Amino acid sequence: MVSWNSIRTREMLVLILACVLVVLVLGSTWIYMAKQYIENDIYSSDIKDSLHMAESVTMYLNDIIHNIEVISVGPDMASWVIENDTGHLKQLSDNLLMSSPKPDGVAIVNETGHVLYGSRPTNLTNITILSWYGDMSGNNGSYVTGLYHSPPLNDYAFAILTPVKNNSSIVGRIMVVYTQENFQDSLKEHNLDPRDNIIVVDGHGDVISSNDLGAVNRNTDLSPYTPVQKVIRGESGVITHNDSWDGQSRISAYQPIPNSGWGVIVSTPTSVEYRPLYDQIELILGIMAIFIAVFSILGYYVSKFLADPIIDLSRTMQRISSGNSDVRVKMQRKDELGILANTFNEMMDKLEEAKAQSDIYLDLMGHDINNMNQVALGNLELADTMIRSGKTLGKGDEGLITKPISVLEDSSNLIDNLRKLQKIKTEELPIKAIDVSKILKGLKDQCSSIAGRDIRINFEYTAERMVRANELVKDVFSNLIWNAIKHSNPDKPLVINLDVAEALEGGKKYYRITVEDNGPGIAEVIKPQLFSRYNRGQTKAKGSGLGLYLVKTLVDKFSGRVWVEDRVDGDHMQGARFVVLLPAAEPS
Repeated sequence: MVSWNSIRTREMLVLILACVLVVLVLGSTWIYMAKQYIENDIYSSDIKDSLHMAESVTMYLNDIIHNIEVISVGPDMASWVIENDTGHLKQLSDNLLMSSPKPDGVAIVNETGHVLYGSRPTNLTNITILSWYGDMSGNNGSYVTGLYHSPPLNDYAFAILTPVKNNSSIVGRIMVVYTQENFQDSLKEHNLDPRDNIIVVDGHGDVISSNDLGAVNRNTDLSPYTPVQKVIRGESGVITHNDSWDGQSRISAYQPIPNSGWGVIVSTPTSVEYRPLYDQIELILGIMAIFIAVFSILGYYVSKFLADPIIDLSRTMQRISSGNSDVRVKMQRKDELGILANTFNEMMDKLEEAKAQSDIYLDLMGHDINNMNQVALGNLELADTMIRSGKTLGKGDEGLITKPISVLEDSSNLIDNLRKLQKIKTEELPIKAIDVSKILKGLKDQCSSIAGRDIRINFEYTAERMVRANELVKDVFSNLIWNAIKHSNPDKPLVINLDVAEALEGGKKYYRITVEDNGPGIAEVIKPQLFSRYNRGQTKAKGSGLGLYLVKTLVDKFSGRVWVEDRVDGDHMQGARFVVLLPAAEPS
């Protein structure tokens, strides 16, 4: 015979192997998907960052060009250059030095490159000796130079030159100069990710700006490297490359800066970019180890997992047999044991419901009807005693007869309600089209004339109002009307208003029937339990408490809703309004 221990061991090994296989497959898929996602995210993010930085540099240059062009087109600018009016040229230079972005130097030259005025003392009298002059001199618009060594500033810088024109002829140029440090400071606020190495190069591949001087210094020639070569050719994109300035494999996004020859490179080592992927691999390996450990433990207890449901079912049945009928089998499974447990619980629910229904009947028969009979017998015995003693029942003794009649009528109504509840529970009553207006009209005629009561029921029959129900729907409104009469003050006039109106809910047509009275109303604390079994409210009226429960049961059966509200909003003492919502019957 195979022992339980050997079965558990074999199942444990199978579960461990299955766990390892599942985790390996899922882990490999996870790693592959994570790699694809992270790569796409990296490329997309770096391209966005490079575009952002290129836009920032472009805006920076455009702001400078705009400041210069505003001055260059001044009405007297050309004449001041032609006449070498140093006083006005100095004033213009001082204005530019105060503009934003603030330059490090300003020079105004004539058409031959001779310096007419410079904001800094210098031995440079002619800019024709500068490396970029040849390219600039043939340009009719604003020109952005590459990186060069500026003699006036004794530092590496770049310049922007804008022509001063007399009609269409260039008579000179306004030149503003910015150091690398100035330019670097202006870009600091645009650095989106501290892990990125953001580099701005000129058209020769020389570094104008670098946010990480530990990775690459300014003035460095990066032209041999692939992303730099691409960006100075005017290309944009993102690549992974091994030829880098620090010897690391890098992911670099590159974006040219229009009308300048410059470019922006956003570059990050792959070891940094792929750190999230490495973290996920470590996480997967950790999860694998945890799963193996967990399934090893679960494998040992697999026999317990199979046996526990049967034991639980057996124990539950023993508790029920000992008299505790409220317990149920707690099992969330979809196999044969789960089906057995659900069937058992459903059977117990039905037995419990049947027992509760039986308890209702026994309680009502044993308590309410018995009390009614005692009242009736008590009054009749008094009447019988009077008759036997030779006395004649007079007008003042009529209660000895009328009260037993009233009590017997209540008893009869209670039995009738019980019969109807039983019929609802046990029979499949057919649903058909019923004219609710006709029912309300009949109840108005029936309930308006009650001896000793001043009752007015308002309702006008105007047209058919067909609802989906059956003949028992009459009991819904009969109970509501008699409920209003029973719980009102018999010494005061009672007004009951009946109304039928169309309503839409969830795109479906309903009829909204209201039964409204000016009686004592219903307190807020009572309303939530008003339609429950045995709820009799707080008036002195006698009753079984089944009337409104029957109303609720019938309305639910007709797929409708019933609720109670104040006749006067916020003041329950001004009367109550019962609202019944029944689905409209389809037109025939």
